[in-house]
Amino acid sequence: MGNLAAELRGLTVARGAGKTQRNIIESLDLAVAEGEILVVVGGSGRGKTTLLHALAGLNQPTAGEVVVESSGLVFQQPLLLPWLTVRQNVRLGLRFKANRAQRRDAEVAVDQLLQRLGIAELASRLPAELSGGQAQRVAIARTIVTQPRLLLLDEPFSALDAATRAGLQSWLLGLRADLGLTIVLVTHDIDEAVTLGDRIVLLGEPGQPLTEYAGAPEAKSKIIAQLEYSI
Repeated sequence: MGNLAAELRGLTVARGAGKTQRNIIESLDLAVAEGEILVVVGGSGRGKTTLLHALAGLNQPTAGEVVVESSGLVFQQPLLLPWLTVRQNVRLGLRFKANRAQRRDAEVAVDQLLQRLGIAELASRLPAELSGGQAQRVAIARTIVTQPRLLLLDEPFSALDAATRAGLQSWLLGLRADLGLTIVLVTHDIDEAVTLGDRIVLLGEPGQPLTEYAGAPEAKSKIIAQLEYSI
């Protein structure tokens, strides 16, 4: 698989305590190669978001190990601060990064990134002046500016209309090529999974082995059949 950006080794994450405790993820092994887009799909309650949170360091594993140098998580909602401009919202990401030299160069770094991401014209706008698609681009920029080894996306386009979603999917593929990003993306949209994924991982019941597919159109019917979705 080449160099790895992240690896889960025997990961188990449980919720509850005593008799109510249950495993959301159980004994999961998963490797993420540098430069790939790995898409995670599965039915509700199968641990997709829990997996992302483990990679982001937001979950304490019950057992197993999470190996990742650095990661940045983008949520379903942009969560931009309404009183800050786009430039200020993106710069906010650097305020929480320990590298002081990078903070001193924050203005330059932010402006260069906005230009590279094609959203420089939005720099002075407030979140209320953005469309849904523009706001989500800004949220992704706020995460990318910290230069994480792994970009984690939790259904970032799910609230958008079909045309905007398709445009952002193309935009994301362009970013991956331009910036050399490694991405783990969770989605319920099988078409999105096939469009974006180099690999698609289907999560089943806790403890069940992963099912993996190449990100190609012919994978769609197989995934739908296994999820027991209707076309």
